Amino acid sequence: MKKLIKTFYRFLGSIQFAVTLIAISACFIVAGTWIESLTDSHRSAAQFVYQNPVFKFLLIAFFINILVSALNRWPFKWKHIPFLITHVGLLMIIAGVFIKNMYGVQGSLEIVEGSGSHSFFSLDNPIVHLEKKDSPLTENYALRSSPLGNLTLHAPESKAFPEISVELLSYAPHSVEKAHTWIDQSQGRIAGLKPFPIYLWEGKDSPLPYSSQVKLHHPRSFPWRIYAFRTPYVEELAKELFLHMTEVAISDTTNDQLLCHMPLKTALEIPMTWKNGKATLSLDFNFSTLAGFQNPHILLEGKHNKNFKIKTQLTGDQAIFNQNELVTQMGKAPVSLDLVCSPSLAFIENEEGDVYLLAFDSNGEVHSQFFKNGALDKVVIYDQGFGGYFATATIPFSNLPNTRKEKEAARLQGLAMQLRQMLKSASLLPPPVQLLSKTCQKVQKDFVSSFLLFLHEWDKQGGWVLSSSDNLPDKLNALLTSLDWSTLSPIDLKACHWIALLSQEIESKLWAGEDLSIYLKEKGWPYPVPKLVEKQFPAFMTDFTQQIYALSTDLPAIDTQNLSKPLPDAALLSAYFRIYSLHLSHLQNVQNQESLADICQSYFASQFLESLLQERLEASNQPNFSELITNLAEDDQEWLTLQKSCQTLVPFFFKRGNEDQLTKEEILQLIALTLPLPVCETTYSSEKMQMDLETSSPVTIECPLTYSYQALPSLEKLEANIPIIKLLVKDGKMEETQVMSFKPHGTHLRQPVLGGDYVISFETNKEEIPYHLRLKNARQIQYAQSSQTYSFESDLLILDQKRGSQVETTLSMNRVYETWDGYRFYLANMTPATENSAKRVQIVVNYDPAKYILTYPGAIILSMGILLLFWSPYRKK
Repeated sequence: MKKLIKTFYRFLGSIQFAVTLIAISACFIVAGTWIESLTDSHRSAAQFVYQNPVFKFLLIAFFINILVSALNRWPFKWKHIPFLITHVGLLMIIAGVFIKNMYGVQGSLEIVEGSGSHSFFSLDNPIVHLEKKDSPLTENYALRSSPLGNLTLHAPESKAFPEISVELLSYAPHSVEKAHTWIDQSQGRIAGLKPFPIYLWEGKDSPLPYSSQVKLHHPRSFPWRIYAFRTPYVEELAKELFLHMTEVAISDTTNDQLLCHMPLKTALEIPMTWKNGKATLSLDFNFSTLAGFQNPHILLEGKHNKNFKIKTQLTGDQAIFNQNELVTQMGKAPVSLDLVCSPSLAFIENEEGDVYLLAFDSNGEVHSQFFKNGALDKVVIYDQGFGGYFATATIPFSNLPNTRKEKEAARLQGLAMQLRQMLKSASLLPPPVQLLSKTCQKVQKDFVSSFLLFLHEWDKQGGWVLSSSDNLPDKLNALLTSLDWSTLSPIDLKACHWIALLSQEIESKLWAGEDLSIYLKEKGWPYPVPKLVEKQFPAFMTDFTQQIYALSTDLPAIDTQNLSKPLPDAALLSAYFRIYSLHLSHLQNVQNQESLADICQSYFASQFLESLLQERLEASNQPNFSELITNLAEDDQEWLTLQKSCQTLVPFFFKRGNEDQLTKEEILQLIALTLPLPVCETTYSSEKMQMDLETSSPVTIECPLTYSYQALPSLEKLEANIPIIKLLVKDGKMEETQVMSFKPHGTHLRQPVLGGDYVISFETNKEEIPYHLRLKNARQIQYAQSSQTYSFESDLLILDQKRGSQVETTLSMNRVYETWDGYRFYLANMTPATENSAKRVQIVVNYDPAKYILTYPGAIILSMGILLLFWSPYRKK
């Protein structure tokens, strides 16, 4: 027996055992290299080779072989010293590798630029993390694998929540996660509404049923239809929905008489006709799943007494306005185009689970928002996650009646407020504006509203000058007949007559298709005139007007008594305005770029104020609004009621909350700034207007964010796996099944369980290191004269919490930093800054506890032993 033990002992230290171990290790290393090359996965190689128990046994066997081999030289002699030194070095290196394998640390640490951290994520130690509402305590359940490969969930030794039990029901090595927002499985969802059905849309001829209706703004507002579809043809469906719910109305711009009304889809297929006119319609919907709406518009071309071409945008601040594409700066086209649409929200899900939200308001304006599956731009978190997570969408449409005519009136009101502010500074007015201002003072009319009303009516009727006053409002006609033309110099008055006469005649020739160059040459015009098309006509008329004004001293006087048709005052005033390049389009071009939505709100707020004051003015003996307010006593019930009603106006004019009350001075300021309105297209009850104003801001809708998972087989590259687990969570009163996928870097949303009393997640274990890393700056290094990046760098402040010392260093892709106690930091990745997030870097943390105690000293001792083996004097004996 002793002989057998002695033989076995000698075998452990023999060269034969060493060669066997070397051969087996070589096979393992070859296998590891082959696996890593085949799967492109270091973790696969580590799991099946380097962290395999057999490989650990090989390290132990090497240690025993080297130790026994050295002990076999006992009793030691001086000549054994190099041999023993070499073997001691080998033993130290193997011991260091074994200790690192057992107790070393490998993980990643993410830092946002300007911040710091001393906690890293250990990817090899997954846990189930549990938190309780209103409690600083947490619980971590470790997920561990047995030697036979079975997974078990280990509760913490000291439980923070003894009433909670967590049981592992199932596990899958890989999965696909799908985030559900507005469409979840077979139903649509909006927070606060009942779930609504989802329909499958298979193509152009499929029906388009709506799923529900909702009043978005207040109980008396108009209901919106809710559509919900699942289809691979998102772009086609979006256009079909718009065609399905939209109608087209054509009216005479001058008198608002309706000329033609039909569905948009029909208008695109056949020409639109009416008495004395016809037109063709085209739609550029311009919606794509990648970019949403990009300049969608409708184009209307035709003839109504004269040719016209109208472009109507469907998005932006110019949406639903009629843009005269044929002749700019000459007012509106002879007809107006309006869209009538059923206000609707449409939720469309594609094959990848992405959801597109489309909104169509009652005037045909459109809006889109994209919700990418698993990559939402914005998530609303309630009660730190215990109240759940919600996706949000903002519908940028007001419930105020923002028709085309209302928006035009709102823009005039915006101009009126700017002009009133400007007139406070006693600005010098151009002569034609001074003429109108003095006339308004004489007849006691508001100058600003009268001035803009005249420009508005001129713009409606079109033309270089306002040729007729037949369709003007009576109050404007009365004002125009009071103009004192004797205040003009004879030269200016003669120029106004000639411009008014000639421009009307030239326009008639243009629309008749005649060549103006021939016509003017026949009339003896001294300047050359090129052949013109409609788009060039405004520029020509601008020059023509200035030329007439320059030649007015040489032109003969006009005998107004012998004119076949007397020139109306409107024509003369508009001609006078043209001399000084005054037209509504010019003023709107220099108008302050305030949001159109804010302008519309201010317009309706002004209208609401006027309606409140008008009711009281009619019941009083006061001459105007200002006198009415001034003469109301502070304790008068009439004043208190009016003051309370005016609280609605505070957010629109004073940028304060509507809980504040307006003083008399503030209401008088509002009257001076906003009233009277130049144009008021629609009136409705003060009560309804107040409700609309209080809820006129864009509406935000929400839906709960939920997830579903599909278990899949493991990938060859283990790093790409996303494991999922199914848990049973109990607290003695209730129980809940929860499915979760693995989140490796701690940037995930923990899911509420047990009625929102707890949140739970499947994540990596977060461990602390004795170093605090602060990221000062992260940058990309680019090739010279190129935008291509070839490296990353980051400047770090590293605080040693043990010693209290601090060092500043730079990490790059090829530069690492090592600490005195075995920690190594190197830069693995950098995420550039975006609109919503700062730069962040990922730093890999590596800890070798035996590096400076065993591994590095062992390598030095091994080197010394090898040198002594070859250069020792004992070798010669």
